[in-house]
Amino acid sequence: MRMTGTKLLHVMYKGNAQAIVDVMGGQITMMFDQVSTSAGHVRGGKLRALAVTTLERSPLFPEVPTLDESGLKGYEDVTWNGIVAPAAVPREIVSKLNGEIRKIMANPEFVKRYAERGIEMKASASPEEFTAYIRSEADGFANWSRTRG
Repeated sequence: MRMTGTKLLHVMYKGNAQAIVDVMGGQITMMFDQVSTSAGHVRGGKLRALAVTTLERSPLFPEVPTLDESGLKGYEDVTWNGIVAPAAVPREIVSKLNGEIRKIMANPEFVKRYAERGIEMKASASPEEFTAYIRSEADGFANWSRTRG
């Protein structure tokens, strides 16, 4: 993002690596990035964290406010990843895969290793819950983009 007067201009990047370099070099004013990729630069004093986009503060940077706390009430943007399979995969295989993933993600050492990198791990309770979440996210983005017309 680059400041133009009192407005922000969205600058497109193919990934965050060059955007981080450009923020540190002053070519752009700010960016939205994951804690996991910016934490080292923040700790090293090369970037300053202004806010997090979750509704709760990051355990890695408890001193950094949320955008909600900073006045943008209700704002939440969470990076998420998921494991998906073709629709034709039998239900019992999907359920077994979900159960194994949940076991792995219940391992405290696994969770700790990711948390140290700024990645909070959470498994969906069921494939149906994850499907509902994906649909909710897609609907939210579709509604947002319609309002930006």
